[in-house]
Amino acid sequence: MSLVNIQEKNFLQVLIHELSKCKGNNIYIQTHDNPDPDAVGSAIGLKNLLSEFGIGVQIIYGGQIVKKSLIRMMAVFEITLIPLSEVRIKKQDVIIYVDCQYRNINVTHLEVNHRFCIDHHEFASNLNDYVFAYIEPDAAACCSLIAEMYIINRIPINERIAGMLYYGIKIDSNDLLRDASSLDRDVYYYLSNIVKISDIKKIELSKLSISELNSYAKGMKKLEKYEDIVFSRVKECDDNLLGSMGDILLSLEEVNIVVLYSVRADGVKFSIRSNDDQIRANELVQFILKGIGSGGGHMSMAGGVVDRKSYELVCKNKKFSTYVKVRTIEFCSQREDRE
Repeated sequence: MSLVNIQEKNFLQVLIHELSKCKGNNIYIQTHDNPDPDAVGSAIGLKNLLSEFGIGVQIIYGGQIVKKSLIRMMAVFEITLIPLSEVRIKKQDVIIYVDCQYRNINVTHLEVNHRFCIDHHEFASNLNDYVFAYIEPDAAACCSLIAEMYIINRIPINERIAGMLYYGIKIDSNDLLRDASSLDRDVYYYLSNIVKISDIKKIELSKLSISELNSYAKGMKKLEKYEDIVFSRVKECDDNLLGSMGDILLSLEEVNIVVLYSVRADGVKFSIRSNDDQIRANELVQFILKGIGSGGGHMSMAGGVVDRKSYELVCKNKKFSTYVKVRTIEFCSQREDRE
């Protein structure tokens, strides 16, 4: 179910109308920190869409470009983004949050007078935070929401933009196998008739390095299983690798829930997968990390982070792996009560 603070169904027309009131102010599209292909594809798609109406914007991001899938995508489509460190945001500026929300923990907070939002995650803000908000948690990818705006308004999508939107959906929905809605499927197939498949193949090639493969193998060897839940601590690795490992483990016949985490210099990164309708991945990660970190996501996949200080505090009292297993089993033991 979508959550909007507007009555008009043509979201693009309302967005254009509201942005036109902000003429003379700088307009920025902000992604979540350490963006991924869906965030960047959405941002570029929206920037191109707004340019059709004479509205110029800049795309900014916090953190770093670390996801290898995004680095390859940026190379293939010749994408450049502006790090927040190179921008001076003023109070009167406008920020459009894409693939994230103002109050998310993984978003660098910037205080401006005018905020807009287009996102596909569970609602984590206050509608009063925004001049305009289109939040659709049923969508597997934010790129689907942007592509929908093109299609409804009959605005042509060129090969390059189609490629970015297509790849964003491909990654976030795992080729439509994960939480894909009818909207995701419709726009994915629509874009498939425009996209240059050779570009997608270039991005998909050489996904894994030898060192990552070793991390992958070690993580598999350290698997622990309790009923239909598997746990593993994976050596520091790319977020995409952590996610893809979870997808493979979830395909095992005996497994319905996967809890993976990677301890890093700045803390711990979690990746959760669920095939159980009674156990939402986003609720599970929030339960595990309550009081020590933060997380979010969707019904079948979610992620979370624990900072280094909180991680070390937990480790003073018990092994971190024990803490994770106890919290997970406690949450999952309530399954019968949910039915």
